[in-house]
Amino acid sequence: MPGRLIRSFWIAVSLLHLAGVLALFAVFHLWPKTGWTAFLLYAPRAAFVLPVLITGIALRGAWRLLPAFTAALVLGPLMGLHLNGPGRPGALRVLTWNVWFGAGEPEVVRATLLRANPDLVLFQAAAHRVDVLLREAPFTGFTYLHDDQYVLASRWPARVVKRAEVSDGWRPWARFAVDSPWGTLDVFAVHPHSPRRLLGGGVRKGMKGERPEMEALQNDLAEIDELVSNAGRLKLVAGDFNVPERAGISSWMFEGMEDAFPAVGNGYGYTFPTLGKHGRMIPWMRLDRVLAGPGLKATRAEVFPGRGSDHAALLVELAPR
Repeated sequence: MPGRLIRSFWIAVSLLHLAGVLALFAVFHLWPKTGWTAFLLYAPRAAFVLPVLITGIALRGAWRLLPAFTAALVLGPLMGLHLNGPGRPGALRVLTWNVWFGAGEPEVVRATLLRANPDLVLFQAAAHRVDVLLREAPFTGFTYLHDDQYVLASRWPARVVKRAEVSDGWRPWARFAVDSPWGTLDVFAVHPHSPRRLLGGGVRKGMKGERPEMEALQNDLAEIDELVSNAGRLKLVAGDFNVPERAGISSWMFEGMEDAFPAVGNGYGYTFPTLGKHGRMIPWMRLDRVLAGPGLKATRAEVFPGRGSDHAALLVELAPR
């Protein structure tokens, strides 16, 4: 009898764990702006698999499939695992990078740029300390544009078309036009308001009610979505979206746009945080994206982590459809 009770107990624990993981999918989608959901949304999701380390040992026989299934849900779709096989070269190499206002190591930024060999570079949170690298070889022949926190360097002629109004000291997007070989390419560089201050008043205060930080982020994304929807087929949106995967805050936006990393990348594609005040960190969120319009198709995507910034650089190769 004690053995049956113990087994029943661990089965119940494993079922509760599975139910909790399944609930996270719904919670992230339906209530993304509440403090407690946002706290879980931006937390390292690998932590949600930890109970399996106990239930997987405690259970025997076929019941072990239950924690194994839960672990697969966490390590797969909940954490944003993408498996697409080897990509192929594209006609346009786009590098997007939040360079943390130059707080990283410029030599790492230089090495990453040389390794990526992009045709189009987009910096967010730009700063002179690293921006100057785009004025050096092999980028000396590129068009260089600096608008507020955004920098664009293009192999082809480019110009600033429009910029967002400053809100709370922040400009969440800038629009550029690039005269590509396939026609005018609309490029939307984005960096909406960050929810970093989400728990600035303490964990208990931050987890109460809907958070204004999440509301501001959603408003920025909705504004960008409207602009993008009115542009032509040859367009891309790139930058630090400040939204991790499976966040319902943006699930209804950017219809018809292809998110490059899920489409052609492999692994988790995490881009933040790669660097903190005290050194290297292991990233656990995919905040940086390249979205391709219907006139373009992603063929390959790669993340370049390192000490160049607190974000990793994202390189995406695209081809015209």
